[in-house]
Amino acid sequence: MIKRLKATTGPAPFPVSAVSVGTSLRRVLWLCLCLLLAIPCRCWGGEILVGVVGSFSGRYGTLGVTSAQGAILALEERNARGGVRGDKVRVLLGDDGGRPDRAASVDQALLDRGVRVFLGHTITQTTAAVLPLLNRSGCLLLSATVSSPVLSGKEDALIRIVPGSTGAASDLARVGLRRGLRRVACVWDRGNAVYALPWQEDFFRELRQGGGTPLACLSFLKDEKTSFDDLAREILRPQTDGVLLVARPLDTALLAQRLRLQGYRGGILCATWGVGPELIPYGGRGVEGLLSVHLAHPQGRTREGDFPRRFQDRFGVPPSWASLMGYEAASVLLEALEAVGEDPLALRRWMVNRTYRGLEGSFSVDRFGDGERATRVFELRDGVFREVFP
Repeated sequence: MIKRLKATTGPAPFPVSAVSVGTSLRRVLWLCLCLLLAIPCRCWGGEILVGVVGSFSGRYGTLGVTSAQGAILALEERNARGGVRGDKVRVLLGDDGGRPDRAASVDQALLDRGVRVFLGHTITQTTAAVLPLLNRSGCLLLSATVSSPVLSGKEDALIRIVPGSTGAASDLARVGLRRGLRRVACVWDRGNAVYALPWQEDFFRELRQGGGTPLACLSFLKDEKTSFDDLAREILRPQTDGVLLVARPLDTALLAQRLRLQGYRGGILCATWGVGPELIPYGGRGVEGLLSVHLAHPQGRTREGDFPRRFQDRFGVPPSWASLMGYEAASVLLEALEAVGEDPLALRRWMVNRTYRGLEGSFSVDRFGDGERATRVFELRDGVFREVFP
């Protein structure tokens, strides 16, 4: 089913919808193997339990797996250097399948095993679903990928090393305007509406302020057997300069392809969420020239250090931006554990109002636990993302 939404800057409901969960057993088993290798032997002495939770299967599995791999690499490297205060970090895995109705039970199972500190979740919908439980339980949730402004400005269990997405959406709109993309349509995934709806609203607000014109705005749920060909035909109008896609990488790739097959030659822009390992293989020439906004290089490249090589050596695949964010989130946690120990409330107090040195430069966490860092806009050319802003 395709739903048409009039672009607006006013308040709108955020439906929490179950998404399809086509389990990728191969991904889950592969990640479990990685985690087993990361678990230290008890003969080392004490251990610190950390729950790594996220969408390791289902529609958002790639984002969850790649982010978790970055976190695991940081934890493994710290264990190899002697751990935290002489204790090793033990990882316990929780797969929410990208389903809000499953996320709380996953976290409760880890709580029952003694976990009080979590790295995750992957998407906004599942994160919002678990916060009431984690707030009541006095736990800490440190996220590497969740950026919806709906969760900003709250003193709760959530700490994010990434800022709310408002600035990213605005930056992408400004770059689009500079490229002549003034009449822009949008397609967004209703399955992650808490992220996607504010993203496109912030983009269109900036577009209007810059003199642009929002066109048709269509949403979809992939488990409704939506035809991307129908979406592409319906979204295109005469004089459409650009199309904004707010969807997971695979759907972004397929939508871009369908737009090009319809003869569309204008600009294609996508949210941060839309870039992942599937984008280029499935998008092909359809994603050539795509503009996307990120907090780090979309292909996990760093300005300094050898993180990409270490990641490739460990997992046999190149890192993504989510891998880099996962590594940085785990590094923040390790630094805090070393400073104040395992108490979640003490960890939160130590983490906020602080600046950190990351793989891509410095970033901060404000008093509400929201990340602060600069955004960057990239253009995809010949299979490589190149920075075009700032």
